[in-house]
Amino acid sequence: MWHLLLIVGLVSCDPRFLDFIKTFEKNYDNEELVYRLGVFKDNLEKMRVLRTENPLATFDVNEFSDLTEKEFNDRMTGWVPSPMDNVEEFIPNGTFADDIDWRSKNAITPIKNQGSCGSCWAFAATEAIESDAFLSGKYSLMKLSPQQIVSCDKKSSGCNGGDPSTAYTYVAANGIETDADYPYTAKTGTCKFVASKVSVKITGQKKVSGGESGMLTALATHPMSVCHNTGGWQSYSGGIMTSCGSGGGHCTQAVGYASSGDYWIIKNSWGSNWGNSGYLYLKKGKNLCGISNHAGWPTL
Repeated sequence: MWHLLLIVGLVSCDPRFLDFIKTFEKNYDNEELVYRLGVFKDNLEKMRVLRTENPLATFDVNEFSDLTEKEFNDRMTGWVPSPMDNVEEFIPNGTFADDIDWRSKNAITPIKNQGSCGSCWAFAATEAIESDAFLSGKYSLMKLSPQQIVSCDKKSSGCNGGDPSTAYTYVAANGIETDADYPYTAKTGTCKFVASKVSVKITGQKKVSGGESGMLTALATHPMSVCHNTGGWQSYSGGIMTSCGSGGGHCTQAVGYASSGDYWIIKNSWGSNWGNSGYLYLKKGKNLCGISNHAGWPTL
């Protein structure tokens, strides 16, 4: 009863917090309740500022609205850059289509959720392998195992972060199982790879040069993994982001772009309830979030 009265008293001035607790089934002890209400109110103010800075985008309360930016980045990002000096470079030829959306070509698997594990790098690599394996004509489109990469790629650090480049190197040496054979646990765990269950093999990787122009050209032939900042992404709910703060280092899959609206189409790994059904649209032309600084894809 005391706990209920405390909740009612605290949220009486802002019923949005009570709605948030109910919607996302949050449970706090009394001390944490006071703290999370403060964080929630801070995030509401950040959303107000973001709406001013991004008039073409929307920002709203979601399951992450009781997390500070640091807590959110620690749980939901995970890019730890790895050198790509020895990775073959893709040299763009400057030609590209007006619009590319690999979702419309059935080359993209459904939105996934990395959970509270800094495994975005493994998801970004896995999704690029899924798409490029299908587009190679050698494989059907199938859900592959980010967990195998999280647990077995020792050049990165599992839920403590990593880089798609090390994931591609690992898969080139070992192959990758399906998600059904090696399911996701959101924990680093121990490597349980079974070579006889390999479903896709790759030969290596390439990286993109030429900034956003290079991305435009490369996306004409395949999606890719990209690693970047996520300033403002925590509460993004739709539309086109036109500014980007520093945020956490995060990796996603670039699956296309639209000339009408002039934006990149980014597939995230925070579940389909986040953003635009799991996707984010990011304005092209200013390398927002550093979107083109660390981009690549597997070779087959």
